[in-house]
Amino acid sequence: SMPTGTPSRMPSSTPTGMPSSIPSNTPTGTPSRTPSGMPTGTPSGIPSSMPTGTPSRTPTGIPSTIPSNTPTDIPSSAPTAQPSFLPTVQPRCNCGIPTVQRESDLTDIFLNVSGITEFVFGTPQNTAKEWMINVDCGCYCPQDPKSQQRYTLAVFYYSTDGPNWNECSAALNCSDPVAVANANANCGRSRVLVDPFNVPTFFGTEAWLSPGSECLWGGVECRSDSLCVDRLEFDNNGLLGTIPTELQALTEMRYVLLERDNLVGTIPTELGVLPLTVLDLNGNSVTGTIPTEIFVFGSIPGTFAGLLQLDLDTNQLIGTIPTVVGVPLFLQFIQVQGNQLTGTIPTEVGNLAFINTAEFFLNQFTGTVPEELCPLRTDVVSVTPPFLTKLTADCNPVLISSPNFVNCSCCSDCPLTLT
Repeated sequence: SMPTGTPSRMPSSTPTGMPSSIPSNTPTGTPSRTPSGMPTGTPSGIPSSMPTGTPSRTPTGIPSTIPSNTPTDIPSSAPTAQPSFLPTVQPRCNCGIPTVQRESDLTDIFLNVSGITEFVFGTPQNTAKEWMINVDCGCYCPQDPKSQQRYTLAVFYYSTDGPNWNECSAALNCSDPVAVANANANCGRSRVLVDPFNVPTFFGTEAWLSPGSECLWGGVECRSDSLCVDRLEFDNNGLLGTIPTELQALTEMRYVLLERDNLVGTIPTELGVLPLTVLDLNGNSVTGTIPTEIFVFGSIPGTFAGLLQLDLDTNQLIGTIPTVVGVPLFLQFIQVQGNQLTGTIPTEVGNLAFINTAEFFLNQFTGTVPEELCPLRTDVVSVTPPFLTKLTADCNPVLISSPNFVNCSCCSDCPLTLT
């Protein structure tokens, strides 16, 4: 039907085609612009999603400042499966100190013995030092009191061309028993001069630089009580070079006999600190003067008998005979023939009451043999004074016109040549 012109005040029982002003229970197809009224009262106890099994591929931009784990105080009980590739290096010599310290300490000791501040490559001192530290099968340590003695003898060896001696040269390899045995077999040294004081000693017969004690090396004699060197004795063994000053470190050495070899250079004044009984250098090419120091040691009564024998003949010595030649009262033997000594024969030789041999010929002396020697002369060997059976000088009449003619009223002979 047609609507009335005026709406009724009461709704019709049938709805109009227009929507009601009250929303229906069913939501519209389009979401509302405003949220629903209230959230649920209690949150869910289960997280909305589980963590992934794989960590994220992208790290955080900044690392954490705190480590992820605190290190344990106790090391792991299991060792590494594989050993290290580099073995522990064992020291060559077991001295109870690091190898570097052993080398440093020994070097300081050897520098002190030689009286130098540094070693120079190629010198006997440096060669001896290197041998002691790096080669010597004896493996001496700084705390060994005989390390100085061994070094001193090694310096002597290299100073006198030891590798080319006729006998007793060192084996090429001290750790090779066969090489050492062969070197020892070529060492037949023996003592020649008997010690009148009968000090207990033993004489070495092994090759030099052998692993054993240096007292066992051929030509070396040591005291039985102190094991200190008492004697160096070589005769015609091919020694070539100089006498090293280091011998002064052998403070108990009484005998230095180095005869008929090829020694050059001067007689070290340092030998004067030794309690020398015999100094025998005859038949070499030693130059320079006769050191006064070798006569003075033991001049204090009761301290030491002093020099008994001085044999310097057939060398190239110059200068004069020191007047202190009369200081060692027990000097029995002096030979200086065959040199280039000048001046006069000192009268002090007349103080030598026990002299049995005094030879001065084939020199450039002038003047007169001291008359003080004549009362000491005898032609008979005796155990009671006088003892001087041999007194020689350039007194032969054929030399009377020579500037080197020497007057002698009591000489036993006036030789013209060396015998």
